[in-house]
Amino acid sequence: MKRFYSTLAALLLTGTLAHTSNAQTTVWRPFRPGLIYAYHAQPATTHDEVYTLRVDSAYAATGGDSVYAFNRLMRPLTTGSIYGVMKSRNNLFGATVRWQPGSTVFTLEARAEANVQRATSLELRPRAAVGSSWAANSQQTASLQSRSMQTIAPGVQDSVAIIILSGSPAQVIRLSRQHGLLTAPQWLDASLVGTSTVMDIAALPATFGQSYYSPARLFDVQVGDEFGYIDEDFMNVFSCYTHRRLRRVTGRTVNANNELVISYVEQNASRTGGGPTCGPVMTSTGPVSTGSWTLSLNSPPSWNSAADPLQLAALGLLTYEYAPFTFSGIGQYTLMGLPLQAQGFGTCPVAREVRYVPMYGATSGNGGYNSGVDLQAWQHSFAPGMSKTTEMFHRLTYSRRTVSGQVVTCGTAQDFANLLSNRAVQAAAAATLAPNPATDQATLTFMQPLTKVATLTLADALGRRVWQGAVAAGQNSATVPLASQPAGLYLLQLQTGNAAPLTWKLTHE
Repeated sequence: MKRFYSTLAALLLTGTLAHTSNAQTTVWRPFRPGLIYAYHAQPATTHDEVYTLRVDSAYAATGGDSVYAFNRLMRPLTTGSIYGVMKSRNNLFGATVRWQPGSTVFTLEARAEANVQRATSLELRPRAAVGSSWAANSQQTASLQSRSMQTIAPGVQDSVAIIILSGSPAQVIRLSRQHGLLTAPQWLDASLVGTSTVMDIAALPATFGQSYYSPARLFDVQVGDEFGYIDEDFMNVFSCYTHRRLRRVTGRTVNANNELVISYVEQNASRTGGGPTCGPVMTSTGPVSTGSWTLSLNSPPSWNSAADPLQLAALGLLTYEYAPFTFSGIGQYTLMGLPLQAQGFGTCPVAREVRYVPMYGATSGNGGYNSGVDLQAWQHSFAPGMSKTTEMFHRLTYSRRTVSGQVVTCGTAQDFANLLSNRAVQAAAAATLAPNPATDQATLTFMQPLTKVATLTLADALGRRVWQGAVAAGQNSATVPLASQPAGLYLLQLQTGNAAPLTWKLTHE
């Protein structure tokens, strides 16, 4: 049996990406190990949601059949329960797929689970004679309506079998020879025919690196792309503050560890006061800051509760999948992935938001779980937006992106016209000034050691020089004394030879 299974597993893995012309066993499977399947709920809701699943195990049954098990997930409990969901093996279309080797007969199976559903199954025969019928399960009859070449995705054609299930209304299943299940009712037993949601394919089955979850796809930004955010006071009749943030992508590379590295610069500006009860008007512009994100492209990321969120370890969770998670200060809970949601505005390019919800177990021991107070603890929204987490209260109002070689501008850059000037960006790329605000002193740290002698000059808000010092060639940093200066805003300027000076804003407290 072990030898048979090893051979079978090798064939299955080979068949996930390709097929042979003469082997029926490598085609017509509803699902294949190693691939991620994505579906829309039809009719479409107001939110564009995508449900995903995958086969996470395979084994040979006692009778010789091959059995594929779907990923674990959380399923809703029956109506009236005080707890929301419970752990389950069932997915959108059942718990397992059973295949009879040497045939093209497949059976979707749902197991009986307390408070979820009763056991049932659905037999599919995509290679049956057109017009023939068979017993799909103990309550339904299936018939093969047609089998023909169809366009299943832009530029992709394949042979598609259409199977009709008895009932009122009749249920339609579309199965592609190469790409598996295209359309089917969300898995419910036959007694609930007419109430189940139809699931339609949202994207062709793909490996992790080609799926919605790939960091390369989620962070689909290019050098020069810009994103502008605004946070306004909406709690008062008169807006008491407006915060703005402009971010610009400066680099996109893949390093030797197969990690996507995205570098960027960003700058914030704030305007407070002005309206009744809002106090005096105050306007401030922060320094240009630099940053970079490192995202593993390995397939899929390994689960590690101690990993930096930038590694997006939770991307290993698909729709409603769950995994134990321990977070400092919160304790242990079950983390559950939610359906992917499309984000965007107007006709601008749409991005996907990946969301996770912490679920806490019931104390009564009935296996139920409910979400906790930190419902928003894990959220990732991606370009446009380009952030490993939500932008807090900032909303994306402007973006300029390169999409398929074309520059697409959404919104207006007018609100961000004074941010990320070329000289400010050059200064940020040359050195960092910290701490800022500072008390006794601040340190200017150079990205690269100076190649020439330079002069540092500190001026107050009126432009008066209050301190000056020399910086020798080869130095990595320079200290700026502040203890003898009054609190306020200062400008620090670095002059090297005849080059244009670089300037940093420095706040002294």
